Amino acid sequence: MENHSEKSMLRDYRTWVLALFIALLPLIFRFSPVPFLGKYVGTKLQLLEVAFVIFFPLFVILTLKRDGVSFRVPPGSIPFGLFVLAAFISAVLSVNPTRSFLDVAAFVYLYLLYFFFYNLLEEKLVLFALRVFVLTAVVIALIGLGGYLTYRCFGIENFAVEVIHQYLGIELVRARATMYTSNYLLVYLGFSLVMSLSVLKVDGNRWFRRLSVLLLLLTVATITSGIYRGSFVIWGLLFFGLGEFKDIPWTRALRWVVLPVFLLFAALFVGQGYMNISPVEVSHDEQTHTLDISISTKTSVYANLHRVNLLIAGDHPVLGVGPGLYNKYVNMPEYEFDFESYPWPSLDPHSTYLGYLAETGVVGVSFVVLFLVSISIQVWRRRKKPGDTSVVARLFWIYFVLMLFYAVFLDIVMLRFLYFGYALVFAGIPMKKQDID
Repeated sequence: MENHSEKSMLRDYRTWVLALFIALLPLIFRFSPVPFLGKYVGTKLQLLEVAFVIFFPLFVILTLKRDGVSFRVPPGSIPFGLFVLAAFISAVLSVNPTRSFLDVAAFVYLYLLYFFFYNLLEEKLVLFALRVFVLTAVVIALIGLGGYLTYRCFGIENFAVEVIHQYLGIELVRARATMYTSNYLLVYLGFSLVMSLSVLKVDGNRWFRRLSVLLLLLTVATITSGIYRGSFVIWGLLFFGLGEFKDIPWTRALRWVVLPVFLLFAALFVGQGYMNISPVEVSHDEQTHTLDISISTKTSVYANLHRVNLLIAGDHPVLGVGPGLYNKYVNMPEYEFDFESYPWPSLDPHSTYLGYLAETGVVGVSFVVLFLVSISIQVWRRRKKPGDTSVVARLFWIYFVLMLFYAVFLDIVMLRFLYFGYALVFAGIPMKKQDID
């Protein structure tokens, strides 16, 4: 009887803690949402991390109290562990080990978060997790669009919108919601579409199905409201994902509408990767009331950042300069680049592959790529497993492959919600040796 009570308590704990962590995943602010906790909570230390410090030890204790229960090692653990080891050695040899160790600690945390979700999620909780994620994403999308409309209609800048004044002659306005940047919102909404399409496929509850359709519409409204370089991820997911609904006649017509949009944004992503977002510069002189239009010859910030990545990697090929130290090197005179004229107060490598090449060298980036390839292969294998997780796996695989392309210009290793996604796809895998390959 006592054993049954403990199992029931743990089951209830899994449910509400899972819901809490799903709700906290998108809260990645540029400011402190809880001022009395200090300025670092919400800028450096997110609410998700605060909750993790509290609930992860509790989860470990409750799990260990169960007779015959052991922890499961999630897929991709070996390459991720080797990456952390390479990053640690790189930090030790760097010019600023203290700063680098902070990033190494972040990598360890990300793995523990993955480990936490993987052991927290039972296969019977998959549908519950999908519903909670869709509900949360609808709220986040509404916050983003609300902030965007507030600025457009009333000129009021707010935390939910990202405004860059006079960026290459234009005012760049994009929804950001509760995210650190608008690009984070984009990739989060892309992942949310995996959740919503999965609900439409496997959930018989009409309210959550309607909520999923609403999320789809809000996502499309968000990416059409501003310039997002990664829009091809969402359009591609919609095109390929709608293939799951071949039995519905109107989805076939909708796919043909979405296809040219996906191809257009994919071409723009490839073609403008190293070109300016706005190749035409427009300037307005308020005193003379004259408008000047000229062709911009300024090299893309992404092109310059990636060239510096390669130059740094050429000087430090094996283990890089140390995690988190890219900004220390980026403006060094020997690399002959000046980023002071760009609108961002600080820069980062803006690439998963080139960024970790510069900071952790060939050794570190090799393990990063091996981890991502390992996850991709494992998700592919899950696509044919019976049950709800196979649907999630098929849709997530499409999203993940598109994200591997976007990773050329974005660090996807640091995206916390992806580790929830991995765990959700792998929910219910028994502990076997191949799980850690």
